[in-house]
Amino acid sequence: MRGLNVLFQKELAREVYFSAGDEVQGLFNSPTAAFLYLRLFNMLIFPVETKAGLGIGTWDIKVDDASTAAQDGRAYHNAREAIDAARNSFEYSILLLSGEADDVFVNSSMNFQTVLTGKLNEYQNQLMILSEILFPIDIHDIITPAYAQTISRLITIRNDSHYYRGRQQNRRRINKRYPFDLQHNWNDYLPECSPVDAENGPSQFFITEGKTRGLSTKLSYMMGKSRQSIDKTLKAAGIYELRNSAIATLRLLNTRWRM
Repeated sequence: MRGLNVLFQKELAREVYFSAGDEVQGLFNSPTAAFLYLRLFNMLIFPVETKAGLGIGTWDIKVDDASTAAQDGRAYHNAREAIDAARNSFEYSILLLSGEADDVFVNSSMNFQTVLTGKLNEYQNQLMILSEILFPIDIHDIITPAYAQTISRLITIRNDSHYYRGRQQNRRRINKRYPFDLQHNWNDYLPECSPVDAENGPSQFFITEGKTRGLSTKLSYMMGKSRQSIDKTLKAAGIYELRNSAIATLRLLNTRWRM
């Protein structure tokens, strides 16, 4: 969690951390930041499945110099109700609760892209992460200059963990190259991180910013594969559609709860 906390530092009122067992919680300055954090977190821990609850409301009990577990308010109660509902739901892996009528529309949008992201295979998920390194979805300048370098370090830390080392060794036994055993120096591309502004897209009645010019060419170099092969995988996985869906969700959140 530390790497993501550093990345989203200016958006955190209280850091995200393990609060009980395998449960984590944190306090964000805006629902858009919370959604972006959770979206990236789910990509990085793939294929581990999560349930999440986002609560919007007041922060009534503020304890200085104390973690999020010591705080309280309507936001916390709404988050608890939301995650309990998600745990008991087969259809939803993430739910938001503010008590407003718009919650149903936001939840449908969030859940659509969250569930479909979870249905990617491992190689498709790696392309999704690399797409976010090159062209991260952003709003209100949440993405910092250190974004790409931080994500690359988190990938390295993840791949060195016992769980992912075991998956890597199993793949090699069946002659499948681990997707992040890249053949080229992909760190050359990190300074080229170009955020996609979810708020200020083209003025039209549909979203297309998730498909960014030059993405497949850069991915083909980073992955050591042909551009045609990368294009085919991006289309089959629906990665452009998933990125467009994330932008749509951010716009919904921003329109309703602009901070």
